[in-house]
Amino acid sequence: MSVLPGNKTIILVLGLAALSACSSEPEVEQDAGSTLAAHLATAEGMIDAFYSFDPEQLQPYLSQAGDSQGRLLGYQAWAEGGNYIVLERTPCAPQEGGTIACPVKVQDDPVQALQTGFDVTDTFHLTFEDGIITSVRTSSNDQAIYGQARRWVAANLPEVMEGPCRREDSARVTPQDCARAMTAGYAEYKENLDTAEAMIDAFYSFDPAHLRPFLSEAGDSERRLLGYQAWAEGGNYLVLERTPCAVEEEGTIACPVTVQDDPVQALQTGFDVTDTFHLTFEDRVITNVSTSSNDQPIYFQAQRWVEANRPEVMEGPCRREDGARVTPQDCARAMTEGYAAFKTALDAGDVTLEEPESKESAFIPDEFQPPVLAVAEGFQLVPLGPELVDLDYEAYMASIEHLQQTFSRSGG
Repeated sequence: MSVLPGNKTIILVLGLAALSACSSEPEVEQDAGSTLAAHLATAEGMIDAFYSFDPEQLQPYLSQAGDSQGRLLGYQAWAEGGNYIVLERTPCAPQEGGTIACPVKVQDDPVQALQTGFDVTDTFHLTFEDGIITSVRTSSNDQAIYGQARRWVAANLPEVMEGPCRREDSARVTPQDCARAMTAGYAEYKENLDTAEAMIDAFYSFDPAHLRPFLSEAGDSERRLLGYQAWAEGGNYLVLERTPCAVEEEGTIACPVTVQDDPVQALQTGFDVTDTFHLTFEDRVITNVSTSSNDQPIYFQAQRWVEANRPEVMEGPCRREDGARVTPQDCARAMTEGYAAFKTALDAGDVTLEEPESKESAFIPDEFQPPVLAVAEGFQLVPLGPELVDLDYEAYMASIEHLQQTFSRSGG
C-alpha cells in the first residue's frame, strides 16, 4: 500500500464500493425472476392436476386457497362430467395486478350441445403469497347462447335444478351429474330454438300448410296465429330484420322480427314495427304462442278512428265470428285504406293527433311495458328474477377478488 500513491488507494476503495452497490441489483432481479419462475411452474402443475380429473392430484395445490378449493374441485368434477378435452394450452403468464393467468381452450359436451361450432377458453387466475396458491378464480369467453341455455334450463327444467344440480351451502352436490343433465338440457334448448326459427320461417312463408304443423299442440294459439299470418299476407309484410330467437325471463323463447307493412306505411311516419313472437315449449313441442308489437300511439289512434268512422269496414271485411276475423287478408287491406284516410284527415286538420297521457308524479307511464330481453353482439340483458338467483350467486362468488379490486373505495 505504501508503494502506491494515496489517491490511488482511495480510488480503488471507491471502485469496490461502487461495484458492490451495482452487483446488488442483479441479485434482486434474479430473486424476482426465480420467484416468478417458481410460480409459473406451480401454476402449470396445477393445470395439469385439474385436467387429470383426479381431485387427489389437485387438492395439494389448493391447501391454502380458502374458498377457492371447494369451487375448483367442484369445477373439476363438472369438467369431468362434461367430458372436457383440452385443445390448446397457452403458457401461464403474469398479469397486471400480480396474478398469473393460464388460458386453456377446451371442447366440452355442454357447449357442443348448442351446435355453434365454438370451443370455449377457460382462464385460471392464480394468486400467490410466499410461493403458495392462495386464490384461484376462473373466467370463460362463453357465447351469449350459453347463458341463454342456462336460464332456459333453470326456468323450464326444475327436475334438473332440484335434482342433479341441487346445491347445498351454495355448492353443487353432484357436479358431474349436473354437467350431464345440463348438457341434455342445453340440447333440448337448442332443439327448441331451431323449432322456433323454423316456425318463424313458416309464418313468413304465408302458407298456412307450412305453419299449421308447428301449432298442433298450441291450443287457441293455432287459430290466432294462422289468422295473424293471413293478416300479415294481406298487409304485405316484408321482413327487414330478424333477431335470433332467445330465452326470456319467464322461460319462453322470444323471436323479434322487424317488418315493413302496408298498414303502418299508410300512416307515413317512417317507422317500421317489430313483432315479437313468444313461444312456450313442453317436451320439445310448442304449446303456446303469443305476439307483441312496439306500435306507435298513432297506430292505435288510427285503429280507433277506423272503428268509429268506417262501420262498413268493421262489419264487412273485418267482421268477427267467435272472436276471430273471418277474412283477415281482406281486413288488412281495408284497414290500410282506413289508416290512409285517417292520415289524410290528420293532415287536413280534421283530426288532432292525441298526446300520450302523462303523470308528473309517475316515473314511467302506466301503459309502458318494460322490455324483458335485449340482445346484442356477445351479450344479452334480462331482468334479474328468481330463476337467475343461482347463476347470479355463482358468478358473484367466483368474482369476489375481481369485484373488490375494481369497485373498492380505495381503488377510486
